[in-house]
Amino acid sequence: TGEEYEREKYHKACNDALGYGIKEALMGSGVYALSQYLEMSISVLLLWYGGGIAIRQNDSITNSTTLSVGQLIIFQLYWNMMRTSYTTLIDNATALTRSSGAAQRVLSLLDLTADINPHEGEILSHLNGHI
Repeated sequence: TGEEYEREKYHKACNDALGYGIKEALMGSGVYALSQYLEMSISVLLLWYGGGIAIRQNDSITNSTTLSVGQLIIFQLYWNMMRTSYTTLIDNATALTRSSGAAQRVLSLLDLTADINPHEGEILSHLNGHI
């Protein structure tokens, strides 16, 4: 019957939407985990390398200077500022992409024509509540 067909069509549409949502969630979580691991790894490498330089004493033979602890802290603060700005930029780009996809879907729904023509059909002359 028509009701069964529409029910199956509805369930298929819901399952498709669920599949896309799960796929997007998995991909988003993978990208988020990868970017977080990279950010933390870079922070650890910066502190490890900069801390090693800060601990070393001035080398009087090669006449090179070392990094002070204060300079390392300042550099780490600047790094955190850049990292936060980058993360905010990526989040905004993701939101913009997602909203453009939603707007495209809304516009495509607005362009659809109705299955039932509102100007056709039988006009009832007398209606008392029973059809």
